[in-house]
Amino acid sequence: MIFEELFPSGPRTDLTIRYPRTDQLRIAEPAQEKMAYGVREAAKTLNVSERTVWSLVKTGELRSVIRAGRRLITRQNIEAFLEGDNERRI
Repeated sequence: MIFEELFPSGPRTDLTIRYPRTDQLRIAEPAQEKMAYGVREAAKTLNVSERTVWSLVKTGELRSVIRAGRRLITRQNIEAFLEGDNERRI
């Protein structure tokens, strides 16, 4: 079939793509790195289960602290665990 047979009135001209104005765009702020993570967040960061994090904490392989009734794992302790550096753990 020919285009004119399918669309007798011609191509639609009312369809336009609208892009946001550049003065309306907002630049995202860089995410600020956390100093400490809860067990759930640490598990997501390490890509393991929460049970694994609790096991690592219990055996002392992953150091943690309790502050305000919450178990926290510092960023330095996560990095030390990943590097296998027992001396650097806080």
